Amino acid sequence: MCPSYITYQVPGIEKPNSPVIPLQFTDHFLKGSSSSAMALRQGKWIKLDQGGTGPGARSSHAITQVGQKAYAFGGEFQPRVPVDNKMHLFDLKELTWSAISGTGDVPPPRVGVTMATIGKTIYVFGGRDNEHKELNELYSFDSSTNNWTLISSGDVGPPHRSYHSVTTDDRHVYIFGGCGVAGRLNDLWAYDVVDQKWIQYPKPGDNLRGRGGPGLLVAQGKIWVVYGFAGEEADDVHTYDLALKEWTQVETSGEKPTARSVFSTVAIGKYIVVYGGEVDPSDLGHMGAGKFTAQAYALDTETLLWKQLDDGLNSSHHPGPRGWCAFTGGERDGRVGLLVYGGNSPSNDRLDDIFFFTPHFETDENCFKHEALQTKRFLSSWGFQKTSSVQHKHFEIRASASNVQPLNAASLQAGASGDLARKKIFPALFALFYDDHLPQNFTIYGYARSVMTDIELRNVISRTLTCRIDKRENCEEKINHFLKRCFYHSGQYSSEEHFLELDSKLREKEAGRQSNRLFYLAIPLDVFVDATRCAKHRASSENGWTRVIVEKPFGRDTESSRELTRTLKQYLTEDQIFRIDHQLGEELVENLLVLRFSNLVFEPLWSRNYIRSVQLIFSEDFGVEGRGRYFENYGIIRDIMQNHLLQILSLFAMDTPVSLDAEDLRNEKVKFLRSIKPVELKDVVVGQYKRHCEGNVCYPAYTDDPSVSNDSLTPTFAAATMFINNSRWDGVPIMLIAGKALQSKRAEIRVQFRHVPGNLYNRNSGTDLDKATNELVFRIQPEEAVYVKVNNKVPGLGMRLDRSDLNLLYKSRYPREFPDAYERLLLDAMKGERQSFIRSDELEAAWAVFTPLLKELEEKKVVPELYSYGSSGPVGVHYLAAEHNVTLGDFGYED
Repeated sequence: MCPSYITYQVPGIEKPNSPVIPLQFTDHFLKGSSSSAMALRQGKWIKLDQGGTGPGARSSHAITQVGQKAYAFGGEFQPRVPVDNKMHLFDLKELTWSAISGTGDVPPPRVGVTMATIGKTIYVFGGRDNEHKELNELYSFDSSTNNWTLISSGDVGPPHRSYHSVTTDDRHVYIFGGCGVAGRLNDLWAYDVVDQKWIQYPKPGDNLRGRGGPGLLVAQGKIWVVYGFAGEEADDVHTYDLALKEWTQVETSGEKPTARSVFSTVAIGKYIVVYGGEVDPSDLGHMGAGKFTAQAYALDTETLLWKQLDDGLNSSHHPGPRGWCAFTGGERDGRVGLLVYGGNSPSNDRLDDIFFFTPHFETDENCFKHEALQTKRFLSSWGFQKTSSVQHKHFEIRASASNVQPLNAASLQAGASGDLARKKIFPALFALFYDDHLPQNFTIYGYARSVMTDIELRNVISRTLTCRIDKRENCEEKINHFLKRCFYHSGQYSSEEHFLELDSKLREKEAGRQSNRLFYLAIPLDVFVDATRCAKHRASSENGWTRVIVEKPFGRDTESSRELTRTLKQYLTEDQIFRIDHQLGEELVENLLVLRFSNLVFEPLWSRNYIRSVQLIFSEDFGVEGRGRYFENYGIIRDIMQNHLLQILSLFAMDTPVSLDAEDLRNEKVKFLRSIKPVELKDVVVGQYKRHCEGNVCYPAYTDDPSVSNDSLTPTFAAATMFINNSRWDGVPIMLIAGKALQSKRAEIRVQFRHVPGNLYNRNSGTDLDKATNELVFRIQPEEAVYVKVNNKVPGLGMRLDRSDLNLLYKSRYPREFPDAYERLLLDAMKGERQSFIRSDELEAAWAVFTPLLKELEEKKVVPELYSYGSSGPVGVHYLAAEHNVTLGDFGYED
């Protein structure tokens, strides 16, 4: 019998009067059926090299993984003596150790401690101090800021304990068992990171004796307690059903491992993998050397059959017999597996080596062929690779996403009846489907207040679907196939009852299979929180991930943005929130870091020593055109400058990140944003477009919009000069220019270099080279290009100079059609890739640059300078440019 199917779902987002779109996908092989067609039978250990200064040999410590970094804490070198309280970081790409200087509530040294991760936050609980007292503090460690926070202690939460076990899901940190003040414990607790409170679950009864060092895992919607030391080594397995709220002792069979405790374990899909551990304790207790095993086993949580793994026991890369290790489930080089660090050896020595174990799956030939046909496109689109062997017929899971969650996904679009959904989101989803970037089976659900049938939704979105220019074959067939996967549900954003109805429809499509859901909230700001609350309580996935894409505006100033973030985090973790800025998905913006950091010619010039000024220009050749009500509330600074232009500027000007990991990139962006001086009113020009007629054709003023008052002071144009407080950019004026109803549509970065000192050609040629300095232009739209303006001699007998362009025009060099920004960002969100999405501290740093200016503009009621529709903007921008030694050409109007 072949493995059963898995369903993927992804929710959606909405602009004003726009709907929500859920998307559902089905995976054909990852879950596996209850049969033995797919059995975990073998695996491979790799001993990792270690550079830098590491924690050294230790046991009874903890380790966890965030992205491609492992964090180690606590432990002992001598029995029962804590080593230190430093957080140590091991880079799994560079294979180097470093010590982190943590801030905040740094916990004292301890042994027998546990550690686990939700998103980018690490949670550390309990342990035993240097006076051998049991502890019950819960700490969080923010891996982005290296800040410790004491969450609970004393009478709050679980009783004091050490040598307990911990595991997590996307919301809870589960704690079980351990050695308490009065003996071994058998209680189960969870800390809810969203509601920020402890939950105590029912007691398991006498069958599950109190124990230390058990395995604790989440699989199949249940908490699994595996083996442990209960006065003697135990070999029983128990589950707590989170839905039914009941404990069950399960009978396992097969190649069952002997009783053991303090082993390493991980849950991968439906399998629980167990390695090593103590099978016979020392008569000296923790002071002596017990008997350890080196064997590895896997428990199928559906069939309850154990299988011993062929993991290369005699290989030089095998860790051998050991226990009391630090271990965590994780991912390295795209492979999901078990990371094991240190521990006790049979001679009672503490160890300092690191190993990574990758399990493999074995399947029968018929099933393998069937699955290969059904999943070929799905696997390639999600970054998986399948390797087969004639002798073993096995394949391994490989994931390219940093958070290693390549399971099912469903999409939900909130705001499905609006312009953004119709013009951008649905076409982007279709393009991903057309290019085989979506799983073979998927569902998209639109949600909005408008009343509409499935057929009416399909008729609306079908008008905006197009196939790639270079891939027109079977276009109509593809469109029809896609539309059959699109459905609609009408409801209020504040109604949990309506979201429960949506959830019921999604469950019907999932048919009991595992589901991941991505919500795209293209809805008004005033219903963000209501929609998030309803989605969280009534339409979240119960056995997969739930993510939410949020469209701007992200507030109106620092205070409102901070409050929005706070309320969203009542229902979502930071890692579930994807704040989208479509400019970050543009092809040339993505290429900006490549051009900067992989070309030697640019980086040495990227500083105040060679660059005279930088301009970021975003101009549109049309007005608000029906968006007057929205624009009147926000204006051009909030709508364009604070988000689009600052985001592009941070990529352009930030320092070199440690790696291309999402958090490393975003850390550098935050550091740069915090170095920008708040913009002052004296360095700003604001304008508003007025009515303009050419012959019989007239173009309306901003105030002609029926939703805009005649005396409106809302700027439709702004130019701001900002300065950076760091050594790279000190003194360099950076001008941000954004406007509507201008003479051209463009988005570009213009870098003007300093003049050549003592230039030989100033007098001889009669050319003022101060006004003809080199200029580097990154044109994002239209017609993506990178070009450099250089001075050269005009051919002939005389000495006459001219300015020419060294031009990389994308459409000439790369003639194929580029993916739309929304395609790239939607796919990243499904994969869990966060590089192109905005983190909460990044958002706050961006608002800090403009909030003082926005308040001053509103308090002083600054009147914007009028400019004609279709012109180059207000005259005041010329004076602002001259004040900072920036010529008119730097704004891009001459090209």
